[in-house]
This record gives sequence, structure tokens and C-alpha cells, in this order.
Amino acid sequence: MTGNTKGSWDDLKAWPLIGLHAIVTQDGKVLTFGTDSRGMQGGQFIYDVYDPVTGTHQTLANTTPTDIFCSAAIILPGTDKILIGGGDRRPLGGTNKGVSDVNEFDSSDLSLEASAVGDMHFARWYPSMVSLPTGQIVILGGTDENGRGVSTPEIFTPGEGWRKLDGATDTDLGAASLYPRAFLNKDGQVIYFATSKGNDNKIEVMSLDPSGNGSLTEIGTLPFAFSWDAPAIMYEAGKLLVMASNGDLWTMDINGPTPVFEKSGALSQDRNWSDLTVLADGTVLVNGGTSVGNKESGADKTAAIWDPETGTITYGADEDQPRLYHSATVLLNDGTVLSLGGGAAGSAENNYLDSQIYRPPYLYNEDGTLADRPVISGVPDSLKPGQTFTITADNAADIAKLTFVKSGAATHSFNMEARMVKLDFKLGPNNTIEVTLPENANEVSAGSWMLFAWNKAGVPSVAPMVSVEPTQPLFDGTGDLRAEFFSIPANVTSLDQIDFENANPAHVEQLDKLDYSGSEAYYTGGPKDDFAMRATGDFDVARDGSHTFYFTSDDGARLYIDGKLVIDNDGMQAPTQKTVTLNLDAGLHKIEVRYFEGGGPGRLDLDWSGPGFNRKQMTFDGAVDNLLLNGSFEMGPSGLNKAPHGWTIEGPTGRHIDPARASDGEASVALGGWSNQYGGSSISQTVKTETGKTYILTFDVGQAKGLDSVAAKLKIEALGAGGADFVQTISGPFTSADKKYFTFTFTATSDSTTIKFSDTTSGSGANYDIDLDNVRLIPDAEANANKAPVAQDDSGSTKMDDALTLDVLANDSDPDGDILSIASVTNPANGSVRIDNNGTANDTSDDKIVYTPNSGFVGEDSFTYVLSDGKKTTTATVTVTVTAKGITVQDDPAETQYLGGTEYKDTFVINGKSSDYNWAPSDDGEGMLVWNNNGFDILYDFEAIQFSDKSVDLTGDKVGQINVTDIAGEEQYVSGTVGTDTFIINGKSTDYQWGPSDDGQGTMIWNDQGFDILYDFETIQFTDKSVKLTGDGSEAMKVKDEAGIEEYIGGTAGNDVFVIDGASKDYNWAKSDDGAGILIWNDAGFDIVYDFEILRFNDTEIDLTASNVGRTIVTDNPDELEYVSGTDGKDVFVIDGTSSDWNFARTEDGNGVAVYNQTTNKVDFLYGFEEVTFNDQTVVIQDELA
Repeated sequence: MTGNTKGSWDDLKAWPLIGLHAIVTQDGKVLTFGTDSRGMQGGQFIYDVYDPVTGTHQTLANTTPTDIFCSAAIILPGTDKILIGGGDRRPLGGTNKGVSDVNEFDSSDLSLEASAVGDMHFARWYPSMVSLPTGQIVILGGTDENGRGVSTPEIFTPGEGWRKLDGATDTDLGAASLYPRAFLNKDGQVIYFATSKGNDNKIEVMSLDPSGNGSLTEIGTLPFAFSWDAPAIMYEAGKLLVMASNGDLWTMDINGPTPVFEKSGALSQDRNWSDLTVLADGTVLVNGGTSVGNKESGADKTAAIWDPETGTITYGADEDQPRLYHSATVLLNDGTVLSLGGGAAGSAENNYLDSQIYRPPYLYNEDGTLADRPVISGVPDSLKPGQTFTITADNAADIAKLTFVKSGAATHSFNMEARMVKLDFKLGPNNTIEVTLPENANEVSAGSWMLFAWNKAGVPSVAPMVSVEPTQPLFDGTGDLRAEFFSIPANVTSLDQIDFENANPAHVEQLDKLDYSGSEAYYTGGPKDDFAMRATGDFDVARDGSHTFYFTSDDGARLYIDGKLVIDNDGMQAPTQKTVTLNLDAGLHKIEVRYFEGGGPGRLDLDWSGPGFNRKQMTFDGAVDNLLLNGSFEMGPSGLNKAPHGWTIEGPTGRHIDPARASDGEASVALGGWSNQYGGSSISQTVKTETGKTYILTFDVGQAKGLDSVAAKLKIEALGAGGADFVQTISGPFTSADKKYFTFTFTATSDSTTIKFSDTTSGSGANYDIDLDNVRLIPDAEANANKAPVAQDDSGSTKMDDALTLDVLANDSDPDGDILSIASVTNPANGSVRIDNNGTANDTSDDKIVYTPNSGFVGEDSFTYVLSDGKKTTTATVTVTVTAKGITVQDDPAETQYLGGTEYKDTFVINGKSSDYNWAPSDDGEGMLVWNNNGFDILYDFEAIQFSDKSVDLTGDKVGQINVTDIAGEEQYVSGTVGTDTFIINGKSTDYQWGPSDDGQGTMIWNDQGFDILYDFETIQFTDKSVKLTGDGSEAMKVKDEAGIEEYIGGTAGNDVFVIDGASKDYNWAKSDDGAGILIWNDAGFDIVYDFEILRFNDTEIDLTASNVGRTIVTDNPDELEYVSGTDGKDVFVIDGTSSDWNFARTEDGNGVAVYNQTTNKVDFLYGFEEVTFNDQTVVIQDELA
């Protein structure tokens, strides 16, 4: 908060006239008019242009015949001109009655002239104006030449003139028509209310749609009393501050379907004829006014400031003069306020030909002195909604906010143009600031704006003046849907029964919307029932995003978007609504609607909603036929040398009115018309373009009837300031029966481009011309769309526990030159990351990423970050290598090295495979001995040995590795390390046995040649296999059977193997009698093994750990009755005979099976046997018993 909370007023200064009209021009000067030099009513004498920078006036004579007193005046968007509509009939012999005159003030040469395109349809005195994003202006209200209120609004198109909006006629406004308070909301509708009650004794809030013929909807009523002497202003886009008749202040939000009112507070007294001004920070200044009619006895000279964020009112300094009826107040681009005028009316007590400057509190330091102000430069002279641009500040880091304030056009306690918009921005390098305008063209409507930059102390810069250019298609009053109507039989019940492609239409006309209801004909003279209609055309999508279409029909209808059926509402039915939501890109899209009405009342309606606007009627006015914003072929007179408005012609060229020769409507341009000479004719128009943007040029071409065979040639040029951006010649003939549609694209190289069509046909012939129609130029939405930034993957390295700062933006780029930022990061698996703003919170261009590894982590880590240009994003990956701290020492094979390490991870590097080296603790127990046949090294306090094939960690409990080779013929007693040690034998494992040594501490390996004993070895490496001795499931012991010797052998805790040189079929095995071992036998003898896991024959291995271990083969003794018991495994009883001679039966105790011979009565009793083998087959006992 500044120390001067009241602000201050400068000294009074004389003014050449009473400034009851005050408009800030595009160059920051102020146009005022309304009286003569004595302050007497009458604007037909002089007008004044004031320069706030120099403090000088240029008072000029009004040479027009119009008394512009009590007219309406605002900047004509996209130009240096101010449009002045209406005024007083004083020069015509009457006062306080309207005229239809229209005049234009040009700030480039200070001239004031009658409009070249003619007067309004209605005379107006006290009217209001609203500028549109199309560059057009709507005027409404006022009184006519007879003093009666005007009910019908009009729309002004630059270069074309005025068109009535009969569909928006408001009889209540006609009854209360003095300066209606009119504003543009975010949906592009003109919202207004009258300054007194109408015929229905209330003040309605109306929504005016300027498309087509205009339409009007009542959306609410004022909840408070209001009168023509109460001020109103738009302080933010779509948000109003209105003073009630008693001095209460109300806010009014007009951005929704109905207005929302809220009482914000009350002034200290009623202030009739006070002025409201939006200040540079978006607060609203209230100055002037009186509580007693127009009397100075009730005048309040105290400045009051209303804050929209808090609703509070702060009272400031007093100005010198009372500012009452016919005063005006406007914001200047240096942030001060110009207050002037008052008087020039029968009720006025004095005429005030003076002015006073108010300096708001934001211009002061805390000590009350004027503050130093930030300075900005490089602001473009013109911008478009949604555009991103770069400016420079003297200290960009100190900029806290940017405000965009529209220039004022004030009169009669009403400012017709003001509002404030806060702008998004981010800081760039070298004191640059990247700024983006809102995309909604209704929010930053076309016209003149001031850009203020505010420092952190709350002090604004002087604001450069900026022209926001018109970008929206014109409301040209000509429907852009081509509607073909067809007669259909009475029995049609579906669109599928109608041949739209081949049927001849009974009627064709242009529609600007689809809103048909009732029992009347769809078009004048058409049938009420049994007809079909097909409508085709284009519609413009302003912003990418989700759009919903609401489609109602009675009877059937179908909606196609871009050639695809999106809603099928076919059939005989009462009014039925269906909806669809589509994601559409900005730009033009094709639409087709098919509809039929069978009988009774009909209904067809199409509404839509999308980004930035709520559900509303879908209109098709201005989407086509416009060459940007500066004209079409549907206006102006016809005949030789009659050019459409905004175009320049050369040679025998003019405008035809002939529906047969026009693509749409009835008009086209005839190149070479009215001449027998081919060629030499052209038509051109210069339009605003944007350097580097791609544009689409489309048009239709035909030829005059009877000369379809002429090989006509048409040259098309797009001429920039430096030469041709595009040149193309197309050749005919272009038949009159079916005009040809052409599309070309080019990229503009300057801020203006001339589009030129030239007839270059050779030869001559009577009645020849080329018919040109439907020319339009639109930006190529796809080509001009913001392109995603390009993110390059990054990498970096750091030491263990050390953070790493990564400048990831250094190698990233943006095709559109946008300022880049790091939108987000993902956390890596082995660390953390954060975005570092480098001490500049508002400057994203120098942001970096700080990576911190987890404590002790060594290795490769990665994460991703999202790169943003403010509109689109791209993802890149960052890889970080974290290396250990410490030293790395390379082995010198020629030397014995004694090395000491550091407190960090130290590595000894050997250029060789680990299998060729041994390592173990040194004799003193403090270091690590590393050796091979060529020598050794000793390492102290090293944590790793890096071999060519792997890295060995020396910090564990079991560190060491030795590889010892068996010496044939010698008995070796070898001790290993606490690590992994290997004994290498040059022979196959089948030729050796191994098992525990006698002392139980080692492993003995032996064969017929001798033995070795190993202590603390983990592996025996044979030529055919590697055997682990660690008891973890490998062969800890292997013993071969000694034939002819009964062996009793105990195994180890590991996997022990008993090897028999023979086939498994020649042996039996079963649990030993004590149940603790395994008995293995055949006719030659037996062995018993304890704690052995594998029995290995030449043909198979038997798992001795299984629960069903055992196998016996018993041969029948034919001379004895036998009782035989089997094992837990698979046991076989062998009978020398044929299976057909034997039977099977369960024993009486149920535990066995009796096998008996039917011939010899021989019987055997088998227990625990699974099979009986005969000479002819083997029988499964369970199968026989089943």
C-alpha cells in the first residue's frame, strides 16, 4: 500500500470546449467535442485533440454538416479511426432530436469527415455503441428526427455500411432509448438494459445476437431502480459495476445465461451524473455527481475508489470543480485520469471549459512522493486474441503483474468501451517477458488497449497503446447455409426413402440458422407438409476442444459433421432432441443437415456449446464469403465498374446480379464483363495478415453462358510487401452450369497482403466474362497451430552422495520460439529431484533440475521431465551415472604393488578374467592378496577388484577366491579361503569319487591313482562338469560300488551319490531293516548306504529321498508255495509262464493278492507288489483286481 492513499489532483487547466464526449485515440491522445468555444451546446463548430505527453491542444473546425452533440463515438476496431454515429438536428432547424449522419475521425491526420459508406437507416440522438470482435459496431437506442425512441438496432461493417437488425427490434427500448447501457459478454452477445422503464413498467436485461437478421432474448430484469443519470461500466470482461438511483453500487455478471446481481456497497450520498472509470489496476474511480438533480448544491467532489476484489470503497482527494451533467472522465495511458466538462444544458448552473488530472494512489511511494515507475518496451502495435508475444522491461524480475485496459469512450455517465483483463506472463532471459492474451476474442474485444506492467511495489509503467485486431468472421447478414428444398410423397416415413443426390430441388435459399417451428411453410410460398430439406455449408470453430451439438427435429433429421453422420434422429416423431459431443480442432468444418416433414407441425433446431461459450443457437452468418474482415461480393451496387466494397477493379469489370451466375445468393463479379476483349481485367484487395502465418484462399469460378468452350485463364496472386507470396494461373473452360471450387495456400511474408485476380485469357469474343464468387481467406488452423516443444534427452554424472544440477533446457527448443519451462518431473528409483528456479521465481527460462542420489547409491539412475511452451508439452528422459568416491588403481603386471585405499570406495582394476586370478586375505589379516602364476599384489582398504568380466566386492564376510589345479601323481592337502575356491582336475567326474575326509573337516577326492584332500573348497571343476561341495543340493559326496564287497557307507549333509557300474534291472533296493538306510542287492551280494540321496546306475538315477523308495524283482519258485513281501517302491514278481494260465484274487486279509495257476493249482501270495511279469506280458496287479 502506498503512503498516499487518497491520490491527488493537479491544477485546473483550461479546455477549448466542454468535453462532454471524450475518447482516447489509438495513439493515446484524447478526442473531445460537443460545444463551441464558449461552452454552448452544439458540436457542429469545433472538435479538439489533446496530447497528454506535451499538454498541447489542436482545436479544429468541424467541416461536416453534422452537429455531433449527444452522439455516440467509439474506436473503429483495427483502424486509427473513431466512428461517430448520430447527433443533433440543430443545423437542420431542430434541437435535441436525432440525425442519421455518420462521421469518421482519423487520428492519423486529425480529419473529421462524413462516412464514405453512407448514413444509418435511423436518425439517432443519445444512442449507444458496442464494438464486436469482427471489427463491426452495433448501435442501438437514441431518438429519431421526431424525438421518438428508436427500437431497431443496426450493425456497421467497415467498407460496406449499415444494416438493420430487424430481428432484434425492442419496442420497450423505443420507449426508453436514451443511452442504453450496452456491453459485450464472453459469448459475443450484446447485453443491454434501458435507462428507464419501458412499456411494461420494468427494466429488462436483453441479450442481442448480432448474427443474421439479429435476434433478441430477455434474460432478466434489474433488481434495483435505475435512471438515465446513473453511471455504469464494465470493469472486467462480462462484469459490470452499476450505480442504482439511490447511490448503491451493484455488480452484474453477464457471462452466464442469466445475469447475476450482487449489492456491493453504497456511496456516502447519491451521485447523479457521476462518472465511472476503470483504473490501471482494475479498480473503479467514482468522481463527480450530485444528490440534487443537476444542482451544484448537492455536488460531491470527493474521488472514491471501489475495489472489485473486496467490494470496499476508499475515499480520496477532492477535485476543484463539480463534474455533473455533460462531464466525462477517461483513463490515460500514463495511469492518470482526465476529468473534464459539465454544463451546456438548460439545467446547468455553470459551463466548465476546464479539466483536471487525477493521480491515483498507485503512483506514489509510501512517503507520499511520486514513485519511480517500471519501463517496458517492444510491445507490438497490434495483437490478436490468444497471441503470445515478448516484451522487455528495465527489471523484469521486479514485474509482479500485467493489466490490459481498454481505452475509454465516455459521455453522459457511460463509458462504452472500458474493461480490465489480467494477462498471463512468464519471465524470459535478458529482462524479457513472454505475454499471452486470452484466446476468447470477446474477452479482449477488438479495439484500442493499454498494457500496464506493475512492479512488486504496486507501481505501474506507462502503458504502450495496442490495437487488438478483429479476428472473427463478419456478421454479413447473408446466411451461409445453402438450403435445398424438395417435394416428397405423402407416404415417406424415413430419410432413407429420399434421393437427395439425384432429386431436383424445388427451391434453394441461404439460411443463417436452423430454427424452424410451427405449421407454416419453411420458406415463403413453400409447402407446409411433405417436403424435405438438405442444408450444407461451413462453420468456424474458434478454439480447439469439446463441442456439444443439440439437435431437435419433428419429423426425421440427420446431422453430418465433416462428412460423418454424428446424430441420427430419423423417423416420424414428435419433437425429439438428441445430442453429440465432438472434439473439434480450431478452423472451418463442413456441416450437412437432412430433414423431412411428413405432416402436422414441424420442428428443426440446432444449438451448440463449446470452449468459452454456453449453449446457444448455432448461426451461419459470416463464416464464409468474407475475405478476412474487409468485404464480400454480396454488397454494393451492380453494373460496369461497380466494385464490391473494399475491392479495387481494373479494366471492364463489375458486379453482376444474376442468381444463375452466382455460386450462392445472386451476386458475383464479372471479370471482363461488358467487353468483347478477353483479358486485361482484375480485382484486388489488400488485407491484414501476420508474417509467417499460413492462409487458405478459396473461391469459385465460372464463365458466362454460351462461351463455355473458351479456354479462359485466371491468374491468382498473393502479393506481400516484398513481392509475390503466391502466384498461380488456372485454365478453363469454367462451365457456367457448374462453377469450379479452388483452394490454395500460401505463407504471408508481411503484415499486409494484396489478393489479386486477373483475367489473362487471350483473344476476344462477345458476351464473354469470368464469374468470380465466394472468395474467402482464412488462417490455416492446422498449419498455424502451436507446435509442441522439442525436448532432448539429457545425461550427467556425479559422485556418491553428491547432488547434481542439470541444465536440461539448454538443448531443448521450441519451433514457435515460445519461452520454455519445466512443467513437472518424476522421481527416480534411487534418488530424488526438484525444480530449481535459479532465484527467479517468475523466469522459467533459466530453471534447472537438481538430482540427489540416495545415500550410498552407486550406479545408473533415470527420471523424466515434462517440457512446456505454455500450450503443449513433451517428455524427455534424463540419465544420471553415480560413481563411487575414492581412487581407482590400474594393476601393473610387471610389478608387485602394495596399495592403500581411502575412506571411500576404492577399486583395483585388473585387465584379465577373474578365473585366471586368486585372492585371499593377506597373512597379516589386514589386506587382500591378489595373485596368479606371474606374481601378486597386496591391497589395503580397497573395496573392489574390477576384472574384465566382473567386479568383486571385497567388503563382505566371505572374500577370497583361489583356483588350485590337481597335480597328477601327488597327494595334495589344500586349504581354501573364506570365499569361493575351486579345485581343478583334468579328468571326467565319472573317473573320480569324493566324500568327507576322515577328520570330517575336508573333502577327499580319489581314484585308482591316488587321492587329494581339500579344506574349505566350494567347487571341484572336472572337464565335464562342475561339482559344488557346499551342501546346497550339489554332489557333496560320490562313492562307487566295490563289486564283491559288502559296503556300509554314510553320506554327508549334501547331495551324496552311490554309483553302481551296472543296469538298474539287475538290482533290487529297499529300506534297510533298521529303517535308517537303503539296502541294495542282487545275486552277487549287497551294500547298505546311509544318508545318500542318489543311486546312480549306468541307465538311470534313483531318487532315494522319495517316500516310495524301493524296488525288488522276485522270480517264482514253481515248486513252492511262496509268501513274498515287496518294498515301498515298485516291485515285480516274475513267473515263467503264460498270463492266460494264471488268475488273481485278493487275499482273505485284504492286504495282498493271490496268484494261482488254474492248471497246476500253484499259488503264491504277494504283499506290496505292483506288477507280475509273464513270458507274454507284464500285468499291473491293480488293473487285474479291478
